[in-house]
Amino acid sequence: MDGFPRSCDDRRTYELGNRDPAFAGGFVSITLRCVDRAGHLAADLVLEDDAGRYPRAHAAFGFQTEPAALDHFIECLRNVERDRFGSASLAMR
Repeated sequence: MDGFPRSCDDRRTYELGNRDPAFAGGFVSITLRCVDRAGHLAADLVLEDDAGRYPRAHAAFGFQTEPAALDHFIECLRNVERDRFGSASLAMR
């Protein structure tokens, strides 16, 4: 996510977890893309729960955001990784 966007055509997808219900923990996909040449961004997310403890669940949604909000989100993610505690949220525009 660092350095996004490099151009107005930049599009990146990050996937964590596994969609296979045989694996615990679920799945998340985050796609970042530019929506215009002014640098406004969109984040598209897909969340899937594993079926181990609860009925299988799926959610997909998207929202617009800005590069500064993404930079703050990345900084918060780094802090969570370093501290092994905390949270990170990406602000909508």
